[in-house]
Amino acid sequence: MSATTMDVRGPAAIDTTEATRIAQSDTVLTPRFYTTDFDELDKIDRSIDELTMCSMIWFTITDQETDMSDQGKLTNILAGTADQVTQSLVDLKNAGMDMPLLWPPFADVPVSKTLEDLRQLHEDIIPQVNAA
Repeated sequence: MSATTMDVRGPAAIDTTEATRIAQSDTVLTPRFYTTDFDELDKIDRSIDELTMCSMIWFTITDQETDMSDQGKLTNILAGTADQVTQSLVDLKNAGMDMPLLWPPFADVPVSKTLEDLRQLHEDIIPQVNAA
């Protein structure tokens, strides 16, 4: 079996040695984000301060304050009052997040709520973040 074919018998049909061989194979589709090539990074004539950082963040604006810390863990969800969302975006900006990709929830949320959150984000929150 090659790394580009799938065994339809399921994962239990491939032994550990074969699975390891497939995972270590070098193909055009092999992800290379597991290691950092520092020599290549040194060739880039830019400092870390010149890079644009981007992340997809889902958000929803609530009427009541919420604990957005996810029990002290980093999360890509902003759920809280407009003031909480604003402060979190200011904090992210100050930490170097230049370009958050903000997405409202779509599933199980009325369209009117999504549109109101987007309006509030555009007219009220983003101007405060940009001014900070």
